[in-house]
Amino acid sequence: MTAPGHSDYCGCGECAVVQVDATPDVGSFELADMERESREAAPPPRETDPWLERRGLHFCASEIAPLLVALGRATPTEIAALPGYLRDQASSILRRKAFPRRASKAGGAASRGQKAERPVLETWAAGPCPIRAQFVSVTHADAAPRSWFPLVDRYCPESAATPDGWGVDIFGDDVGLEVKTTVEPIGQTPWWWVAQVHQQSGAGAYPWSAIVIGEGWAHWQIDRRLPPRAVRVERDEQQIERIRAACRDGWARVMEMRAERNAG
Repeated sequence: MTAPGHSDYCGCGECAVVQVDATPDVGSFELADMERESREAAPPPRETDPWLERRGLHFCASEIAPLLVALGRATPTEIAALPGYLRDQASSILRRKAFPRRASKAGGAASRGQKAERPVLETWAAGPCPIRAQFVSVTHADAAPRSWFPLVDRYCPESAATPDGWGVDIFGDDVGLEVKTTVEPIGQTPWWWVAQVHQQSGAGAYPWSAIVIGEGWAHWQIDRRLPPRAVRVERDEQQIERIRAACRDGWARVMEMRAERNAG
Protein backbone atom coordinates (compact mmCIF):
# COMPACT_ATOMS: atom_id res chain seq x y z
CA MET A 1 0.00 0.00 0.00
CA THR A 2 1.11 3.59 -0.60
CA ALA A 3 0.61 6.23 2.14
CA PRO A 4 -1.53 9.26 1.20
CA GLY A 5 0.54 11.94 -0.51
CA HIS A 6 3.44 9.59 -1.13
CA SER A 7 4.81 8.12 -4.36
CA ASP A 8 5.04 4.43 -5.12
CA TYR A 9 8.76 4.94 -5.41
CA CYS A 10 9.40 7.21 -2.44
CA GLY A 11 11.13 4.49 -0.45
CA CYS A 12 9.87 5.67 2.97
CA GLY A 13 9.06 3.25 5.70
CA GLU A 14 5.37 4.12 5.65
CA CYS A 15 4.91 2.69 2.16
CA ALA A 16 5.08 -1.03 1.52
CA VAL A 17 5.69 -1.25 -2.20
CA VAL A 18 4.89 -4.63 -3.66
CA GLN A 19 7.62 -5.71 -6.04
CA VAL A 20 6.38 -7.63 -9.10
CA ASP A 21 8.71 -10.03 -10.83
CA ALA A 22 8.22 -9.32 -14.53
CA THR A 23 10.52 -12.13 -15.67
CA PRO A 24 8.50 -14.46 -17.94
CA ASP A 25 8.16 -18.08 -16.91
CA VAL A 26 9.77 -20.02 -19.72
CA GLY A 27 9.76 -23.30 -17.88
CA SER A 28 12.59 -25.70 -17.28
CA PHE A 29 15.22 -26.61 -19.86
CA GLU A 30 15.96 -29.94 -18.21
CA LEU A 31 15.39 -32.76 -20.73
CA ALA A 32 13.16 -34.80 -18.40
CA ASP A 33 11.01 -31.74 -17.61
CA MET A 34 10.72 -30.81 -21.29
CA GLU A 35 9.61 -34.34 -22.24
CA ARG A 36 7.03 -34.37 -19.46
CA GLU A 37 5.65 -30.95 -20.44
CA SER A 38 5.48 -32.04 -24.06
CA ARG A 39 3.46 -35.14 -23.17
CA GLU A 40 1.10 -33.10 -21.01
CA ALA A 41 0.54 -30.48 -23.73
CA ALA A 42 0.10 -32.95 -26.60
CA PRO A 43 -3.48 -33.71 -27.70
CA PRO A 44 -4.67 -37.27 -27.11
CA PRO A 45 -3.98 -39.59 -30.07
CA ARG A 46 -6.86 -40.28 -32.45
CA GLU A 47 -8.28 -43.76 -32.13
CA THR A 48 -9.35 -43.77 -35.78
CA ASP A 49 -8.20 -42.09 -38.97
CA PRO A 50 -10.66 -39.32 -39.97
CA TRP A 51 -10.26 -40.37 -43.60
CA LEU A 52 -11.32 -43.91 -42.71
CA GLU A 53 -14.27 -42.51 -40.79
CA ARG A 54 -15.37 -40.58 -43.87
CA ARG A 55 -14.97 -43.67 -46.01
CA GLY A 56 -17.43 -45.39 -43.73
CA LEU A 57 -20.15 -43.03 -44.94
CA HIS A 58 -20.02 -44.34 -48.52
CA PHE A 59 -19.07 -47.30 -50.67
CA CYS A 60 -15.61 -46.54 -51.99
CA ALA A 61 -13.77 -47.58 -55.13
CA SER A 62 -11.87 -50.55 -53.67
CA GLU A 63 -15.18 -51.94 -52.34
CA ILE A 64 -17.08 -51.97 -55.63
CA ALA A 65 -16.24 -55.51 -56.72
CA PRO A 66 -17.16 -57.06 -53.33
CA LEU A 67 -20.36 -54.98 -53.31
CA LEU A 68 -21.41 -56.22 -56.76
CA VAL A 69 -20.83 -59.80 -55.63
CA ALA A 70 -22.70 -59.29 -52.35
CA LEU A 71 -25.73 -57.93 -54.20
CA GLY A 72 -25.70 -60.72 -56.78
CA ARG A 73 -24.78 -58.33 -59.61
CA ALA A 74 -21.46 -59.82 -60.67
CA THR A 75 -21.39 -62.30 -63.53
CA PRO A 76 -20.23 -65.91 -62.98
CA THR A 77 -17.10 -65.10 -64.97
CA GLU A 78 -16.37 -62.10 -62.77
CA ILE A 79 -16.89 -64.10 -59.59
CA ALA A 80 -14.64 -66.92 -60.81
CA ALA A 81 -11.81 -64.48 -61.52
CA LEU A 82 -12.06 -62.70 -58.17
CA PRO A 83 -9.21 -63.43 -55.71
CA GLY A 84 -10.04 -65.03 -52.38
CA TYR A 85 -9.55 -61.94 -50.24
CA LEU A 86 -12.15 -60.03 -52.28
CA ARG A 87 -14.60 -62.91 -52.03
CA ASP A 88 -14.15 -62.80 -48.27
CA GLN A 89 -14.87 -59.08 -48.31
CA ALA A 90 -18.03 -59.70 -50.33
CA SER A 91 -19.42 -61.93 -47.59
CA SER A 92 -19.11 -59.20 -44.98
CA ILE A 93 -19.13 -55.83 -46.74
CA LEU A 94 -22.73 -54.91 -45.91
CA ARG A 95 -22.32 -55.92 -42.28
CA ARG A 96 -19.04 -54.01 -41.98
CA LYS A 97 -20.63 -50.88 -43.39
CA ALA A 98 -23.65 -51.18 -41.13
CA PHE A 99 -21.59 -51.86 -37.99
CA PRO A 100 -18.05 -50.57 -38.60
CA ARG A 101 -15.07 -51.75 -36.61
CA ARG A 102 -11.49 -50.57 -36.44
CA ALA A 103 -9.67 -51.44 -39.67
CA SER A 104 -6.98 -54.10 -39.47
CA LYS A 105 -3.43 -53.48 -40.67
CA ALA A 106 -2.38 -54.54 -44.14
CA GLY A 107 -0.23 -57.65 -44.57
CA GLY A 108 3.41 -57.65 -45.67
CA ALA A 109 2.97 -57.65 -49.45
CA ALA A 110 0.01 -55.26 -49.28
CA SER A 111 1.96 -52.89 -47.03
CA ARG A 112 4.98 -52.96 -49.34
CA GLY A 113 2.69 -52.36 -52.30
CA GLN A 114 1.06 -49.34 -50.67
CA LYS A 115 4.43 -47.80 -49.81
CA ALA A 116 5.60 -48.34 -53.40
CA GLU A 117 2.63 -46.58 -55.02
CA ARG A 118 4.15 -43.12 -55.07
CA PRO A 119 7.55 -44.30 -56.37
CA VAL A 120 5.69 -46.26 -59.07
CA LEU A 121 3.77 -43.16 -60.16
CA GLU A 122 6.89 -40.98 -60.11
CA THR A 123 8.91 -43.56 -62.07
CA TRP A 124 6.14 -43.92 -64.63
CA ALA A 125 5.73 -40.14 -64.94
CA ALA A 126 9.44 -39.80 -65.73
CA GLY A 127 9.50 -42.73 -68.16
CA PRO A 128 8.78 -43.34 -71.85
CA CYS A 129 5.32 -44.96 -71.55
CA PRO A 130 3.18 -43.93 -74.57
CA ILE A 131 0.19 -43.15 -72.33
CA ARG A 132 2.39 -40.82 -70.28
CA ALA A 133 2.89 -38.75 -73.44
CA GLN A 134 -0.85 -37.97 -73.39
CA PHE A 135 -0.41 -35.99 -70.15
CA VAL A 136 0.73 -32.43 -69.67
CA SER A 137 1.12 -32.94 -65.92
CA VAL A 138 0.87 -35.74 -63.34
CA THR A 139 0.21 -35.17 -59.63
CA HIS A 140 0.14 -37.58 -56.70
CA ALA A 141 -2.85 -37.33 -54.35
CA ASP A 142 -0.52 -36.35 -51.49
CA ALA A 143 -0.35 -32.89 -53.06
CA ALA A 144 -3.94 -32.24 -51.93
CA PRO A 145 -5.13 -31.92 -48.32
CA ARG A 146 -6.23 -35.31 -47.02
CA SER A 147 -9.44 -33.69 -45.77
CA TRP A 148 -10.59 -33.37 -49.40
CA PHE A 149 -10.99 -37.14 -49.68
CA PRO A 150 -12.87 -39.20 -50.46
CA LEU A 151 -14.45 -37.39 -53.41
CA VAL A 152 -18.22 -37.84 -53.26
CA ASP A 153 -20.09 -38.63 -56.47
CA ARG A 154 -22.46 -35.69 -56.93
CA TYR A 155 -25.01 -37.92 -58.67
CA CYS A 156 -24.77 -40.69 -56.09
CA PRO A 157 -23.66 -39.61 -52.59
CA GLU A 158 -23.52 -43.25 -51.49
CA SER A 159 -20.44 -43.55 -53.72
CA ALA A 160 -17.06 -41.92 -53.05
CA ALA A 161 -13.48 -42.35 -54.21
CA THR A 162 -9.90 -41.49 -53.26
CA PRO A 163 -7.77 -41.52 -56.42
CA ASP A 164 -4.04 -42.13 -56.13
CA GLY A 165 -3.42 -39.14 -58.34
CA TRP A 166 -4.63 -37.16 -61.29
CA GLY A 167 -3.28 -35.52 -64.37
CA VAL A 168 -4.13 -33.01 -67.06
CA ASP A 169 -4.12 -34.40 -70.58
CA ILE A 170 -3.11 -32.65 -73.78
CA PHE A 171 -6.70 -31.45 -74.27
CA GLY A 172 -6.81 -29.81 -70.84
CA ASP A 173 -9.10 -32.44 -69.26
CA ASP A 174 -8.63 -33.78 -65.74
CA VAL A 175 -7.79 -37.48 -65.76
CA GLY A 176 -7.90 -39.91 -62.84
CA LEU A 177 -4.89 -42.04 -61.95
CA GLU A 178 -5.06 -45.31 -60.05
CA VAL A 179 -1.79 -46.98 -59.04
CA LYS A 180 -1.58 -50.75 -58.62
CA THR A 181 1.38 -52.83 -57.48
CA THR A 182 1.82 -56.58 -57.71
CA VAL A 183 4.21 -59.22 -56.43
CA GLU A 184 4.41 -60.98 -59.80
CA PRO A 185 3.82 -59.89 -63.40
CA ILE A 186 0.20 -60.03 -64.54
CA GLY A 187 -1.49 -60.55 -67.88
CA GLN A 188 -4.90 -59.07 -68.50
CA THR A 189 -5.96 -56.11 -66.37
CA PRO A 190 -8.26 -57.47 -63.59
CA TRP A 191 -11.90 -56.48 -63.96
CA TRP A 192 -12.11 -55.32 -60.34
CA TRP A 193 -9.38 -52.75 -61.07
CA VAL A 194 -11.36 -51.51 -64.06
CA ALA A 195 -14.58 -51.34 -61.99
CA GLN A 196 -12.72 -49.31 -59.38
CA VAL A 197 -11.62 -46.82 -62.04
CA HIS A 198 -15.14 -46.55 -63.47
CA GLN A 199 -16.38 -45.64 -59.99
CA GLN A 200 -13.66 -43.01 -59.69
CA SER A 201 -14.62 -41.60 -63.11
CA GLY A 202 -18.15 -41.12 -61.80
CA ALA A 203 -17.00 -39.42 -58.62
CA GLY A 204 -14.29 -37.33 -60.26
CA ALA A 205 -16.11 -36.56 -63.53
CA TYR A 206 -13.12 -37.85 -65.53
CA PRO A 207 -13.49 -38.39 -69.31
CA TRP A 208 -10.94 -41.20 -69.01
CA SER A 209 -8.56 -42.66 -66.46
CA ALA A 210 -5.30 -44.55 -66.38
CA ILE A 211 -4.26 -47.50 -64.25
CA VAL A 212 -0.53 -47.27 -63.57
CA ILE A 213 0.81 -50.74 -62.84
CA GLY A 214 4.03 -51.53 -60.99
CA GLU A 215 4.59 -55.25 -61.53
CA GLY A 216 6.93 -56.75 -58.94
CA TRP A 217 6.95 -53.55 -56.88
CA ALA A 218 5.16 -55.27 -53.98
CA HIS A 219 7.90 -57.93 -53.86
CA TRP A 220 10.56 -57.67 -51.18
CA GLN A 221 13.29 -58.11 -53.82
CA ILE A 222 13.92 -54.84 -55.63
CA ASP A 223 15.37 -56.57 -58.70
CA ARG A 224 11.93 -58.12 -59.38
CA ARG A 225 10.51 -54.72 -60.30
CA LEU A 226 9.50 -54.12 -63.90
CA PRO A 227 9.24 -50.65 -65.49
CA PRO A 228 5.78 -49.26 -64.63
CA ARG A 229 3.24 -49.24 -67.42
CA ALA A 230 -0.26 -47.83 -67.79
CA VAL A 231 -3.61 -48.95 -69.14
CA ARG A 232 -6.06 -46.38 -70.47
CA VAL A 233 -9.70 -46.85 -69.37
CA GLU A 234 -12.33 -44.82 -71.19
CA ARG A 235 -15.31 -43.45 -69.32
CA ASP A 236 -18.21 -45.92 -69.58
CA GLU A 237 -21.59 -44.45 -68.61
CA GLN A 238 -23.24 -47.88 -68.50
CA GLN A 239 -20.69 -49.23 -66.03
CA ILE A 240 -20.85 -46.05 -63.97
CA GLU A 241 -24.62 -46.35 -63.66
CA ARG A 242 -24.27 -50.03 -62.77
CA ILE A 243 -21.96 -49.06 -59.93
CA ARG A 244 -24.11 -46.15 -58.77
CA ALA A 245 -27.18 -48.38 -58.62
CA ALA A 246 -25.25 -50.93 -56.56
CA CYS A 247 -24.09 -48.21 -54.14
CA ARG A 248 -27.64 -46.87 -53.70
CA ASP A 249 -29.15 -50.31 -53.14
CA GLY A 250 -26.28 -51.45 -50.96
CA TRP A 251 -26.63 -48.43 -48.71
CA ALA A 252 -30.39 -48.95 -48.46
CA ARG A 253 -29.62 -52.45 -47.20
CA VAL A 254 -27.10 -51.04 -44.70
CA MET A 255 -29.79 -48.75 -43.29
CA GLU A 256 -32.24 -51.66 -43.06
CA MET A 257 -29.70 -53.70 -41.11
CA ARG A 258 -29.18 -50.85 -38.65
CA ALA A 259 -32.93 -50.39 -38.24
CA GLU A 260 -33.42 -54.12 -37.62
CA ARG A 261 -30.77 -54.11 -34.91
CA ASN A 262 -32.24 -51.01 -33.25
CA ALA A 263 -35.72 -52.53 -33.35
CA GLY A 264 -34.49 -55.74 -31.78
